[in-house]
Amino acid sequence: MKLTVIGAFALAFASSAFASQPAKHSFERHIRMKGFHGTVTVSELGNNKIEVRTQTGSLTRDVVKGGSLAWVYAHGVRERMYFGHFGESPVPMLIFAVNDANRPRETRAVAFQVTDHGALIGQQVAVDETMLHGHTSDVTIGQYGLTGIDGKLGAIYSVASQVARFEGYFVTYEKLRVRQWDPAISSFIETDCGFLRDRDGRLMQSTRFDAASDAERWDVFASNVEGSQPKMLEEQSATKAIPARAER
Repeated sequence: MKLTVIGAFALAFASSAFASQPAKHSFERHIRMKGFHGTVTVSELGNNKIEVRTQTGSLTRDVVKGGSLAWVYAHGVRERMYFGHFGESPVPMLIFAVNDANRPRETRAVAFQVTDHGALIGQQVAVDETMLHGHTSDVTIGQYGLTGIDGKLGAIYSVASQVARFEGYFVTYEKLRVRQWDPAISSFIETDCGFLRDRDGRLMQSTRFDAASDAERWDVFASNVEGSQPKMLEEQSATKAIPARAER
């Protein structure tokens, strides 16, 4: 009888512990491209952890820091993760955005090259202000949870604030940033890509952008990302990202 009581107590404790864990959200895709044939799954584990799994003939797993998955905007579609051709990368790239549980306004874009057998190769990024290399999962890409992807250029776009001085006054504006994969160094290089502009061509002040709704911010961001590739790129042998609408 004593053992039965202890067993029941242990079962109740285990059930309570399981129920107290955060809900798990998973996003899964079955993919066949560039030699890869398998399943890619990105899951929110709770405790500020995001799990990545690839299942081909074997299972590959990695865990990165992140509270939740943010939307990414790729080729006119918003989705939870991008998997596909990416610039001059010889193998497909898996890219998704995460928000830190402790810093919900900051977003990081995590990128992996994925081999035929599902191996995950983490990517480095060099930020132009410091030229310091770091893993994409550790380098903040921007804010507002806005991340755009151009698989043709091999570029990831985001938004970052910058304080500018005009006629003695300091005003904060939003800038478009681009993180482009460079095959020569097998890593990303992140630089400014011009000021963010509204549909009338005006510079986007941070106060206006903060006051906008999520849908309005996405609309402005998408219009800038879609206009970031000029027609002359189609005539060039090597594509490079050009500042979005910076020449207006």
